[in-house]
Amino acid sequence: MALWLGGVAALALAFPAGAFAAHDLKIYKAEKQVDLTSDDTSWDVSCKPGDFAIDGMWRLDHSDLDPDADSLLDLSSAVDVWEAYPSDTDTYHFRFNKNAIGRVQMKIWVTCLGKKTDDGIHTLVVSDSGSATASLAVPNALFDSNTVAVGAPPAVLNDGASCPAGYVIASPGYQLTGDDGSGGILSARLASSFPFSSTPPAAPSALQAWRWQFVGVAPGAQVKLYSRCLKVKYNFGTPSDPHKHKLTVKFRPTGGYATDSIPDGTTKEVRRDCNASGKAMIGAFYAPFDEIWFWGMDPRIKQRAFKFSNTGGAPLNVRTGILCLEYQTT
Repeated sequence: MALWLGGVAALALAFPAGAFAAHDLKIYKAEKQVDLTSDDTSWDVSCKPGDFAIDGMWRLDHSDLDPDADSLLDLSSAVDVWEAYPSDTDTYHFRFNKNAIGRVQMKIWVTCLGKKTDDGIHTLVVSDSGSATASLAVPNALFDSNTVAVGAPPAVLNDGASCPAGYVIASPGYQLTGDDGSGGILSARLASSFPFSSTPPAAPSALQAWRWQFVGVAPGAQVKLYSRCLKVKYNFGTPSDPHKHKLTVKFRPTGGYATDSIPDGTTKEVRRDCNASGKAMIGAFYAPFDEIWFWGMDPRIKQRAFKFSNTGGAPLNVRTGILCLEYQTT
């Protein structure tokens, strides 16, 4: 059952515990309402101390616009998301630049994984955050953890490779770093964010690297990309007396990314669901168009709700998917 306490949705499922039985995982989310009343503000949202923030996200909800500025383009561009990255093991950091004349209302979230199994018997492992900076000199360029050296656990891989065997990618994020000369940031707009072993619409064959794409890139813009690696294969015993468990992470839909058409001049929410025993871990989307605006996504226990608008002259397709974590170990 789902239990909601003070902005935290906790999933508590009880099964008998035993030395070799499956163990329940603690999967929940934390959220914060954000009112932007000044142009440049920063916010943090955190899991319970010591737990793992495995995804962080935002959603644009409302903008008080100038009475003469009421177009969909004005609404879509009400805020720039300059930073959305894992700043600590249990925390995501956000920095927003408000373009609208009036107040902008948003929500920010983290999805969280307990450091220990629900019975407290076993401790899970997530690597420290890896990061590297890349130039956004080429608009619409793709950047991934194979080319900018993010996501590798320290002392395991440091050559720009993706997460090693026995791990999956987690905690993707970015930080725009180009200085505009007046205390602000040279902007770019996130257009795609997805696990990379193939480009959508094909389903990823592996979940060990992440890829980002940006549009609306200001000349000279730079980005720092972040990710972590979640260990999914464990031996809590010894080589001679093993005690093994796995975390099961699967991409949904299993046949590949779902495609939704966003009609011209509209805003649309699209939703992706996990299977019956899977819990929503990380959302993925692919919308490499200047005319498509990503308003953010709402993480739900078993679902991601993505929000897009289309300011172009024709319908455009977006592709979405979700990484789902089974609520028990094997």
